[in-house]
Amino acid sequence: MISTAVGGVVDLLGAIDEELDGFSVCERGISAPSNSPEDFAKGLIYLMKNERLRERLGMRGKEYVDENYGIERLVGDIKELYRRLI
Repeated sequence: MISTAVGGVVDLLGAIDEELDGFSVCERGISAPSNSPEDFAKGLIYLMKNERLRERLGMRGKEYVDENYGIERLVGDIKELYRRLI
């Protein structure tokens, strides 16, 4: 994933692993400043050229979504909510 660094997207991308020329490689994606289409393009090209990075970010992103937004978590949260209501 590549995105501009705005709002909640920063949380989805995770901590910065590496600062490069105008963009950052984060735990789960690449972040570019919101006011710089040039830096966004640099990050996109970097991602396109780096297959291992794409695979790593994809795996980390899937793990994050599964842990935080997966069906098991949703069902568990709903069960806990009902337990509290009783």
